[in-house]
Amino acid sequence: MIPTLKRMVGRSLRARLLTILLLFSMLGLTLLSLALYWRSSDILIEQEQRHNRLELDQLANNLQAFVTQTDVISKDFAASETVQSVLARSNATGGVDIDEQQAIDRYIGKTVVTHSDWLSSINLFDLHGSSYYEGLGATIIGQEAYKALLASPFYQRMEEGRGKMVVGPLDGDGSHVLVGRIVNRISDFQPAGLLIMHVKVNAVTSYFSASGGSGTSHYALFNPYGNALRSDSDEPSDTRLLKVRDGAETKVEDTKYLLSRADIPGADWTLIKLTSIESIIQGTVVLQQTLLVFGLVSAPVIVLLSIIISDRVSRPLNKLTGLMRKSVEDRFLVKAPTERLDEVGELNRTYNLMMQEINDLINKEYKLNYLNKEMELRSLQAQINPHFIYNTLESINWASRMHGLDDVGRMAESLANLLRISIRDQDKPYRVREEISYVSNYMAIQQYRFEDRVHLELDVPESLYDVRLPKLIIQPLIENAIVHNLDTADRPVHIVFRMRTDESGAFAVVTVADNGGGIPDAIIGGFDREVEGDGFPRGLANVHRRLVLNYGESGGLRIHSSPNGTTIRFKIPMEKEGKQHELQATNL
Repeated sequence: MIPTLKRMVGRSLRARLLTILLLFSMLGLTLLSLALYWRSSDILIEQEQRHNRLELDQLANNLQAFVTQTDVISKDFAASETVQSVLARSNATGGVDIDEQQAIDRYIGKTVVTHSDWLSSINLFDLHGSSYYEGLGATIIGQEAYKALLASPFYQRMEEGRGKMVVGPLDGDGSHVLVGRIVNRISDFQPAGLLIMHVKVNAVTSYFSASGGSGTSHYALFNPYGNALRSDSDEPSDTRLLKVRDGAETKVEDTKYLLSRADIPGADWTLIKLTSIESIIQGTVVLQQTLLVFGLVSAPVIVLLSIIISDRVSRPLNKLTGLMRKSVEDRFLVKAPTERLDEVGELNRTYNLMMQEINDLINKEYKLNYLNKEMELRSLQAQINPHFIYNTLESINWASRMHGLDDVGRMAESLANLLRISIRDQDKPYRVREEISYVSNYMAIQQYRFEDRVHLELDVPESLYDVRLPKLIIQPLIENAIVHNLDTADRPVHIVFRMRTDESGAFAVVTVADNGGGIPDAIIGGFDREVEGDGFPRGLANVHRRLVLNYGESGGLRIHSSPNGTTIRFKIPMEKEGKQHELQATNL
C-alpha cells in the first residue's frame, strides 16, 4: 500500500507537499466536525439535565410540602387531649369505659373524614398492643401484623425518632403509604402509644401526575425501603437506578437514558426521571446537515489554498536545485540570491558559504598537488648528490682506518650514518630507536669537535624504542641546546634526552633538557612564528610546526627556561603501528 501511495504522490517536493497539506486539511476538517458534533451533543444533554433539575426540584418541593402537612396533622392528633387521656387510661387499667371509647371513635372519625382526600384510616395502639381504636373505615392491623410491625425497620426508625414522624413502607396491597410516630405523654415526654396513619398512594403521586412520562421520558418515586411508590413504566421501577448518580447516563433494556434525581428529606424519598438520550440528540440533525454543507463548501477552498501554499514553498527550493545543477557545469561559481530573510534565505546563504568553501578546497588541493609534484621532482634530483656523498664518506672511512686514522674514520662513519637516515624513504615507519641512532651519531661528531665540553645523557626505556614519531624531531632540539649554550656557558653543556609514558598510558612524554643559561622570554613568546633576525632558534620553530601538523595545536612544544637551564617537552601517541592521530588538549 505504501509504495502505491508513493507512486500516487509523486517524487517532486511540490506534489508531496500538496498531498500532505490536503491530507492534514481534510483530517483537520473531519476532526473539527466530529468535535462540533460531540460538543453539541454534550450541550444538549447539559441543557436537558438543567431542565430536569428544575422540574424535579419543583416536584420535590411539592412533595416536601405534603410531607410537612402530614407531619403537622399527625403531631396535632397525637398531642390532642382526647388521645392523651384515652392512652393514659388504657395503659393504666388495660381498658377504657364506654364514654371514652365513644369519644376516641368520634375524634378518629372526624380526623379521617376531614382529610379523606389523602387519608384512609388511623390505627392507635397503647403500650400493651391493644388496638381498640381503628376508627371509621379503618384498615385493621391484627396482633400478628402488630408483632411484625414492632420487629420491622420501620418501627426501629420511629423509636430512633422519639416522637418524630417517620414515613414507612407500602401496606400489604401497595395502595397506601404507612406513616407512623411514637405518641409521647405531654407531661413527661415518655412513650404512651403508637400512631399509624394510612396515606393514599394516589394522593402522593398526584403532586407530579401532570409531569407524567412520555415515550422518551419516565418518572419513578422510591421510598427508603426500595419500593417504587409510583412508576409510569417498567424501566424506572428498577431499584438499581438508586445507585446511579445524578446527571449520569445509564442503560436500561438496551436503551440509553439520562438519569436525573431529587431527594425529599422529610420522607427519605427519591424522585427519578429517565430521559432517552436518542430523543435529546435529535436536535443535532440540523447541525449534521450544516456540517455537511460546510464540508462541501470548504473542500475546494482547501484544495486551492493547498496548491498555492505548496507552490510558494517549493518554488524557491526548485530554483536552488537548478542553481546546484548549474554550479556543477560552472565549477561552483554560481551564487544563490540571499535577499530573503526566512528559512529559504538562510538555506541560500548556507549554500553560498558551502560553494565558497568547496572552491577554496579545490584551489588548496590544486596548489598542494602542484607543490608535491614540484618537491617530488626536486627530491629525485637531490638524491643524486647525497648518494654520491654517502659513498665518498664510506671510502674515506675505510681509507682512514687503513692508515691508522681511527678518529677520522669514526667521524666519517657517523656522518655517513646521519646521511643514510636523512635520505631514507619517507614512507617507511620511523621509530624512536632510529632517532636515538641518529642523535648518537650526531653527538659523536660534536664530541669530536668539542671533546668534553658537550655531553648527552640518554634516558629512554627499551619498551619505547618502537614508538613511532616524526623523522629527525629530536636532533634539532639537541643542536639548539649546543649552539646557544656552548659559547656562553661557563661549564660543560649537559643535555638529557628522556622519554616516559604518561598516567593514561596512551602517550609518551618526550623531554630534552640542558643546563645552559636559558632562552630569553621574548624568543620563547615568538618561537612558533616566522621571525627574521640573527640568533632566532629556527630549529625550535620548525619542530613546533611539524608537531602541530602531525598532532594538532595541542601537540606543539612546551618550553620552560630559566638561568639554570631549559626544558622542552612534547607528547606523542603510543602508536607502534598504524596512523598517528591528533592529540587532545592537555597540560604537560
